[in-house]
Amino acid sequence: MLKTLSIENYALIDALELSLEKKFSIITGETGAGKSILLGALSLLTGQRADASVLQDPDKKCVVEAVFDVKQYGLSAFFQENDLDYDDLTTIRRIIAPGGKSRAFVNDVPVTVQQLKALSPKLIDIHSQHQNLLLSDDRFQLDVVDSFAQNTALRVSYAEAFGQMKKAEKSLADLKARVKEVNREAEYIRYQFEELQAARLDVNEPAELEAELEALSHAEDIKLGLSAAHSQLSTEATGALSLIRGALNAMRKISGYYPKAEGFADRLDSVYYELKDLADETDVLSERQDFDPERLQFLNQRIALYFDLQKKHRCVTIMDLVQLRDKYKGQMQEIENFDYYLEEAQKLYDTHFSTAHTLAKSLHDKRMSVIPSIESQLVAQLQLLGMPNSQLEIRTISSAQLQSSGFDEVTFLFSANKSGSLQAIDKVASGGEISRVMLTLKYLLGQHSNLPTIIFDEIDTGVSGDIAEKMGNIMRSMSAHMQVVSITHLPQVAAQGEAHFKVFKTDEAGQTQTRLRCLEKDERTQEIAKMLSGSQLTEAAIRNAESLLGL
Repeated sequence: MLKTLSIENYALIDALELSLEKKFSIITGETGAGKSILLGALSLLTGQRADASVLQDPDKKCVVEAVFDVKQYGLSAFFQENDLDYDDLTTIRRIIAPGGKSRAFVNDVPVTVQQLKALSPKLIDIHSQHQNLLLSDDRFQLDVVDSFAQNTALRVSYAEAFGQMKKAEKSLADLKARVKEVNREAEYIRYQFEELQAARLDVNEPAELEAELEALSHAEDIKLGLSAAHSQLSTEATGALSLIRGALNAMRKISGYYPKAEGFADRLDSVYYELKDLADETDVLSERQDFDPERLQFLNQRIALYFDLQKKHRCVTIMDLVQLRDKYKGQMQEIENFDYYLEEAQKLYDTHFSTAHTLAKSLHDKRMSVIPSIESQLVAQLQLLGMPNSQLEIRTISSAQLQSSGFDEVTFLFSANKSGSLQAIDKVASGGEISRVMLTLKYLLGQHSNLPTIIFDEIDTGVSGDIAEKMGNIMRSMSAHMQVVSITHLPQVAAQGEAHFKVFKTDEAGQTQTRLRCLEKDERTQEIAKMLSGSQLTEAAIRNAESLLGL
């Protein structure tokens, strides 16, 4: 329940404190006094949009803070799931900086607006006048049925299963589209892959081919060069080997009496054998170096193959060709495995569909089981509120296809007249009738929920007299198990409250301010009398007010 509300620098409020008990509290005041401002400030704590336009003093921050007693409402799990510090007395604070930037805190822990929006429905229901329009919303009507059926946990489970089903459905559809697309190109992919595979691509081969081609193209010149080198090394008497052998013998002859000659001999011996190896190798290579036209043709064809493949596939390098071949290979493997992938995707979809279908069936069964009770209870309450001939039917249309809420769509059909035809409630109900229907719904829903606090903003619009008193009685009866606050212009409703607050304006230092005061017994009599007769109090109005208050 809402324990305290404090507001600073919001619209016409410079500073305001409100303390509430778990009872039926009334807020009254003249039109324009600032009752809607209170709700506007409080709505900031439910995650509504905030901007700098609400600042009374644009150079100061706005602070709205409320303390809720949440001890009896089992919210510790929510706090744990959202990494928030739990406290039986939970404080929610919203701060709007002069620049318009907004921050929110729960028990002094920073939270997002989304977290506020998730938490606030568990703490408070602010029924503003525009919410009567919800009666025309099929989703709201279905939510009403689900609240009576206590389907909250089941709806969460179904939403999760439905989401998994839709995800699996999309994956299956995407895979089928992929299969269709690839199958159209399967022959092309297979041909390209086989062509590249047959080419036996090697990133190092083109350079090797070019080198061999260069050598084979000059085979005669190479043979002549090798032969010449062999001749210069090996020719008897004038060849390099013969000359070095003569020098080696000369050094060995004088080595006995000239020590340095031994070292020269060793060096000449090393050079001799190195040149001997060169001579032998050039001789062998020269014998082997013959022009091979078939090999030349092969080299040219092989080089041309690489060039043609690069040109055809618009590849800059051989590595690009290799990667393209591997890509086609992967696509070929994918094509070969499509049947398996499709089977697995279908199995996954079928599993999630079965789960969602079972949960949707449970939702449907529970909804259908409570609809007669909702209809009878609503009609019974509406009869007590001066609508003796009211008729109400909750018509259900069940689809064969699973939807975000299950199989069902519901429509509230209504008639306030005994002989009237049932039509959509927003089409035939007057403002006063809609107010009574909404109050009745809130009253009945309150018996099926664990909501701490509800605030009615002129839910009694369009009624008066005895009906207003009965609506006040209903709100007061609701306060037996939840905190109820009603903002009203009707004295019959105001008289039902256990605490009465008055909103009024003052002019202070040339500035209009909204103030709030809890009325004492005599002040309350005066306030209700004014609501009956206007600003000019009469004895009759005072006696009437005392009568309404049971004095």
